Amino acid sequence: YPCFATPIESITGYKTEMAKCENEEELERHLRRLRRKFASRSILVQEFLEIDNEIDLGGVCLDQEIIIPAIIRKTNVAQYEKGVTLAGRIVPFEELGDVQQGVIEMLKLFHYVGMFDMELNIVGDKIYFNEINLRSGGPNFAYYLNGVNLPAIFVKELTGEGHTPDEEKM
Repeated sequence: YPCFATPIESITGYKTEMAKCENEEELERHLRRLRRKFASRSILVQEFLEIDNEIDLGGVCLDQEIIIPAIIRKTNVAQYEKGVTLAGRIVPFEELGDVQQGVIEMLKLFHYVGMFDMELNIVGDKIYFNEINLRSGGPNFAYYLNGVNLPAIFVKELTGEGHTPDEEKM
């Protein structure tokens, strides 16, 4: 303790169902409340992390080709909607160092074709995976404002037109 309880699938859960529990009694109370409301919902209980910073990234998966134009290092996050980016700094994807290859390899394992966004958390000198959404997400608009149109790249690939490497560069 402390621990953090959250729905395993956020598509079926809401941020109000997440809770930091300081002890076993708080955790039991929270889980009982969730069971009464959502008897079939699965909950993940994990170590609570004091997050120092957050990273957003988005891109396009074309099965084994992964396009990630950059990452967004969050500088301001909404206080009432945890994780919602209010401001950030766009930096090269390569700034993730060794984690960059791990992200690419994980995405390749999905054999997914489509847009995605991902969140990573920085705690001390470690980077933790937070979530992935297999859809267009928040980073997409920031990339668009900086010259990379991910939806257009995806549509070109789906229609057989293809895209150029220049279209991936910010």
